[in-house]
Formats: sequence, C-alpha cells, structure tokens
Amino acid sequence: MQAPKNQCLSKNKLKCKANQLITRVMLEIADMIDRKKGATSRRLKFLRERLGYRKPGRFADYLGISAARWSNVENGFPCSLKIAQLLRKKIAGLDLDWIYYGDPTGLSERMAKLLGEQPPGDENFKPPK
Repeated sequence: MQAPKNQCLSKNKLKCKANQLITRVMLEIADMIDRKKGATSRRLKFLRERLGYRKPGRFADYLGISAARWSNVENGFPCSLKIAQLLRKKIAGLDLDWIYYGDPTGLSERMAKLLGEQPPGDENFKPPK
C-alpha cells in the first residue's frame, strides 16, 4: 500500500507533516498485519483438530458459539478477546499468548505435548503422531 499524497492544505505545515507520517505508519502496520494474517487462524484450526474435533461446527457447539462465528475465526477474521478467553476457560492449559502470538511458553505441560510444543506457522513445525 502507498500512503496517499495529501496536499498540505493546513497553514500549520508541522501538523500536516505529522498527519502524513501517522498515515504512513498506519499503512505500514496494516501491511505487517496482512503478512501475518492467518497465523492465529491456522493455530486455532490446529488446536480444534488436536482436540479431536474434526468438524468446526461441533467445536463451535462445545464452545457455545455459532458455527458461523467459529468459521470466521478459522477463515482469517480476527479472533476476538471474548472468543480467546472462552477458549482459555473451556480448554485447560491453553494460553492467550499461544492463541495470538504462537508463544508456547505459557502452555501447560499437557497442552504443550498435545500441540507438539511448537506452534504452527514455524517453518520447522511437525505435528506429533
């Protein structure tokens, strides 16, 4: 993405330059998010499968949310804090840092073993057999 080429219409050029810089930074952040898009979705789909739920709808029922809402999460929409906290409440040993960032350090030992201790998204990841 490219930052729009805004003309400084304001008399305060410093304020105008600051706004252009903020716009550029926001666009760069959006690009970074796009590159990582899907990592959380892949982790959560992997979690569902490792817990033995072959069908997303059944897992959504277990969580007490609609199948469409869970489908959105697995298809790349952001995982809301409400859903992440629900997952953590329903699934012992799960950690928010693993859900959002793939950091396995906060997982319980049992959950780390179930997930193979290394979250998907890492090039070297191989699920346990």
